[in-house]
Amino acid sequence: MAIQEIRDKSAKAIKDLEVAVDDLGENHDFIIGPRLGRSNSKEQYAYSYRVSTIRAGESYTYQEASGDVIHREPFIARFYSKQGNFDFVLITSHVDPDDVDQELAVFPKIVADAKSRFPGETDVRSTTRKKK
Repeated sequence: MAIQEIRDKSAKAIKDLEVAVDDLGENHDFIIGPRLGRSNSKEQYAYSYRVSTIRAGESYTYQEASGDVIHREPFIARFYSKQGNFDFVLITSHVDPDDVDQELAVFPKIVADAKSRFPGETDVRSTTRKKK
């Protein structure tokens, strides 16, 4: 599961969320990205996954090769199923509502970057949230 708009400087909220989710009966772990954004209100992304079925691999924050189109760079992570032969890559990004078209135009490069970082990976998915 991708989580966006984490704005807690103390990093306590995501730990509290993990405890609350674990209390539901399944152990979950989180991968948390760096604080991002152009304003003073920095945001983070995170991925939550069930430890009994998924193993996390490498994760990274996409870096634009040139320009500064993206307000909050996408967070990309690879995961492996513990049951069977399946792995996948997730890309999450919170696109700025004022620059939707410009930011989404960069997504083919972002997907290409993820595919080059994880050669042979065919299961690359991108999720975006567009505010109204």
